[in-house]
Amino acid sequence: MNRDALSKTFSESPRRLLLHLAELAEKNAATLKESFRARIFLASGLVIDGRLLRSFQEDRADYLILATGEDPEDPGMCYISLDHVAAVEFTPASSLIQAASAQSRVESLGPAPTRLELKRDLEKFNQKLSADKSPLVECDWPTLGDSDAERLSLKAMFSAIPAALKEIVRDPMGAAALGAVSKLIVRGGRGPVLTLTRDGDAVSLECALGQPALMALDLPLEIKKRLEAVL
Repeated sequence: MNRDALSKTFSESPRRLLLHLAELAEKNAATLKESFRARIFLASGLVIDGRLLRSFQEDRADYLILATGEDPEDPGMCYISLDHVAAVEFTPASSLIQAASAQSRVESLGPAPTRLELKRDLEKFNQKLSADKSPLVECDWPTLGDSDAERLSLKAMFSAIPAALKEIVRDPMGAAALGAVSKLIVRGGRGPVLTLTRDGDAVSLECALGQPALMALDLPLEIKKRLEAVL
């Protein structure tokens, strides 16, 4: 991992960082089940290894809950007072970089749009796609969640799809292959972060909306690569 990648992490105190990541872990438990594995060094010299689950406050003091042990189905539970934390180490560092990248991208998108605003955006860029003779985009709305994080993810997908299509049609072979596809269907999912499958002239994009792992991706590039694989 190069120095540039390592620089894209959070610049926060151990206490604030643990609170921050525990909040992310709680909100995104499905994707982060095995992420944010921390080694916490207490001021007493004791060292505790575990996966961040969540934090809570009691009597104006902050506490952290860790899952410990090697069995993810039946872990131990450790409760730590953050007042006693001296340092924290994260392995692998990639989990921290992914979370930082996702947060940066979310912040760049601005406020979460409403579902109606997303439907208006979809109609507008489908008009442009139609004029360019590109596949139109449909949304399987019942599968798409309606939290702020999920709607922001969908907004990011709406920006990424046209950019990916533009790259594919740069050469005649790509344009011809894409010409056999009439629609792209965006669906929500809780499995892999981003999966593309083809059925005749339709391609489904199943994505884990609202999850940091999705928002950390270079979405135009990933959609382009995965779409080319099914053309």
